[in-house]
Amino acid sequence: METSARSATSATSAVSESFVRPVATARSAIPKLRLHKASGNAAVMLDGRYLYLGKFGTREAQERYDRTIAEWLANRRRTTGAERARLDYDKAAARQRQAATQAAEIETASTVDEILAAYWEYAQGRYTREGVALRELGHLKCVMKTLRRLYGRTDASQFGPKALKLVREQFVGAGQSRIYVNQNVARIARIWKWAAAEEMVSAAAWHALQAVPGLQRGEAASDGRKIAPVADAVVDATLPYCSPEVRALVELQRLCGARSGELVIMRTGDLEMSGDVWTYRPARHKTEHRGHERVIYFGPKAQAILRPWLREALGEYVFSPARARERRYGELRAARKSPVQPSQASRKRAAPRKLPGARYTPASYAIGRRLGRNP
Repeated sequence: METSARSATSATSAVSESFVRPVATARSAIPKLRLHKASGNAAVMLDGRYLYLGKFGTREAQERYDRTIAEWLANRRRTTGAERARLDYDKAAARQRQAATQAAEIETASTVDEILAAYWEYAQGRYTREGVALRELGHLKCVMKTLRRLYGRTDASQFGPKALKLVREQFVGAGQSRIYVNQNVARIARIWKWAAAEEMVSAAAWHALQAVPGLQRGEAASDGRKIAPVADAVVDATLPYCSPEVRALVELQRLCGARSGELVIMRTGDLEMSGDVWTYRPARHKTEHRGHERVIYFGPKAQAILRPWLREALGEYVFSPARARERRYGELRAARKSPVQPSQASRKRAAPRKLPGARYTPASYAIGRRLGRNP
């Protein structure tokens, strides 16, 4: 019995030693210098993280390995703060080199013409409301025309602050005011911002254009004129020459102080007419993108102007150039003294090139006010 117990005890001790020894050996092992095949660098794994030491096989890499292991052993087999800092620095430097390489590839692949063509397609959707182009598209078209003439086939990487200053000088030479020149320079920077978001140019290219300062007073032909309100006497003298629709719009705008773009899109269903004061909330307005609500109030005088133009169909525009044309043609036909010939009963073209729209635009309304006629 004693013999079997001793043999069992010795066997247990042997098994325990066999499990303990490898652990002690692994604990005392020194991490080896390895080759990182993907980058060709020498690397050593400490605390579960690879530390890159330079090009494999060089004397510098070997010296850095020896120094790193010595510091690691002196720090009780833990990575020192200096090595961790070097590790983070190396990784950040690698990311920076990779980003610079990608930026160079992006910019080389894009020309100024390509950027402008892509942005124009985006801008047509961004600056269009209900099928009507906003004035911003016209400003962008003028800016892009100058850019294409000077730098159309130039690589995007070569369009920097100096090139932007040259384009700005073209705007100044064309007689643009200082404020308008600064706005056009900001439009170019906005194009490059969009291109950077679409990875057509690097973010660094956009930031470089932002470094160009705006023109100061006296650096352009003029600082721009302030638009003063039109005198009431001029308005009163013009109203008799305007069409009834344009005349009603002018009188209504003078009473409520609304913007032209807010009144021309007004529908009957947009009006709240339950109280003594009517309220109108435009579907589109200037500060809509900022989350602001726009409310326009119509008192008794404004209500008297609006009542003849309200529509039974709530979705129809209150003021419509198409209905204005039909009304005008009806008045001319009613005032005709000679009989209508069969050939003149309907002289409408089968496919006219241009038809009046369902509503006015700020531009067509402005033309009607200036010329004193129906646009």
